[in-house]
Amino acid sequence: MFRHIVKSVSVRRCLYTANVHKDAPRIKLADGSTLIPRHPEEQKTLLSSSTAEQTTEETLPPLLHPANTGEKIYLTEEEVAKMRELRISNPDKNTVARLAKMFNCTKETVQNYVPDPESVVQAKQAEYERWFSNLTWGKKVEEINKMRKRAWMLEH
Repeated sequence: MFRHIVKSVSVRRCLYTANVHKDAPRIKLADGSTLIPRHPEEQKTLLSSSTAEQTTEETLPPLLHPANTGEKIYLTEEEVAKMRELRISNPDKNTVARLAKMFNCTKETVQNYVPDPESVVQAKQAEYERWFSNLTWGKKVEEINKMRKRAWMLEH
């Protein structure tokens, strides 16, 4: 059945516009794409407001994740020492994310300079062991296979 529908569509029309009437109004956008409104009310509002021409950088909302500016931030020895001191003094309050924001660097940078304190490592290990002990037998086998695969990937 599906092949019959695709064969009946003309070559110039793609699968997404197969059910759209040829005479349906189309709005050409600034980026070159074509907008086909679904409902007549949408057609009227889009055509009357001509949003395609009004869209500019100023009218758009701010970016969720701004692009990286490319600036590399190098930490001084004093900043690294202060970061270590804060992390060791109170690891629950001074998390990796908080230190990264405080020193204006990435989380990975903080993790490279300041490894987790032994108490945090032990807590994570205990939590993992509790989680692992509650798994069913089949899930434990899957998890062990994942661990083996990760270890093999690190070796090679």
